[in-house]
Amino acid sequence: MLKRGIFGSWHKISAKHLSAYLDEMAFRFNNRFNPYLFRDTPIKPVEAPVLEYKNLTAA
Repeated sequence: MLKRGIFGSWHKISAKHLSAYLDEMAFRFNNRFNPYLFRDTPIKPVEAPVLEYKNLTAA
């Protein structure tokens, strides 16, 4: 399933952000039968902790 996500959604992933990709795939898999998915999807980024650009691009 992760392999399908890499080729279908992201095309390339980095080891640095692998946990974020796995979290997204787990969210998609766990909510595949959720009738309120379009309501719940925008709520998740709002509730997530802030990731600043300097931390995102740090080596």
